[in-house]
Amino acid sequence: MPAFCLGTNPGEDSEDMSQIGPSPSILLTDDTASAKDFLIKLDANLVDLRDNAAADGSLLVLDLAQNSVGIGTAVVATGKSLHIKSSAPAVRLEDSTGSAKSLDIAVDANVAQLRESAGASGSLLALDLTNNRVAIGGATASETFQVWGGRILVKKGILANDNPIEIRDMSDNILGSMRVSDGAGGTGNDLVIRSFEDIHLAPNNSDTTKFTVAASGAVTMLGNATISNTAPSLALTDTTGSAKSLTIAVDANAANLRESAGAAGSRAN
Repeated sequence: MPAFCLGTNPGEDSEDMSQIGPSPSILLTDDTASAKDFLIKLDANLVDLRDNAAADGSLLVLDLAQNSVGIGTAVVATGKSLHIKSSAPAVRLEDSTGSAKSLDIAVDANVAQLRESAGASGSLLALDLTNNRVAIGGATASETFQVWGGRILVKKGILANDNPIEIRDMSDNILGSMRVSDGAGGTGNDLVIRSFEDIHLAPNNSDTTKFTVAASGAVTMLGNATISNTAPSLALTDTTGSAKSLTIAVDANAANLRESAGAAGSRAN
């Protein structure tokens, strides 16, 4: 039977306690009716603190070999400083400063949630651990990244050719991007949409392209075009040398076709 010592040396005024043996333990018994008894046990570099009637690891385990802590588990995962095991484990980080907000981190039904402690499920950030998806402002995500309401703000960088939104293939090649610049890679304030190949617009959630800008610069449109203005006009510009260009304009109930540099009425009305 292991030795139990109160005081390091006989006659010393000390409260040190030690127990020596292959699996030493200390039992603190509360003789109050139906009270729990507290067991402290050391075995194989693991200190187990728990209710005496419970199983190993049911409360708190200190792994002395890797300086880690386990809650609700008898074995702390390798390389993890803190390991919490439960049917729905949760951690609260509470800020005691005045009316400051606190953070809850919880995992349940394969979804990890981070939310303000008083917030509802899905009110901040949810991680779908089964499908590797992220939801902001919602408890579920049907796509890789889903935002439920609110706005997404992308602030422009100070560098030229700064692409805040990019689509890349698995080899990290840029397939498309959206940026704010002068259109030539400078630092202007124009919205520039770029594509590795053609740009297609398919409105009304359709797979049929209604408007295409080809890589060559050619534009193809399916359907009618409407230009609405107090004096709408359309210019067809020939970029070949000193070639002439055509302007089609409507103003004051008169339609006018003329060479772009010509005056109104200089060609067919």
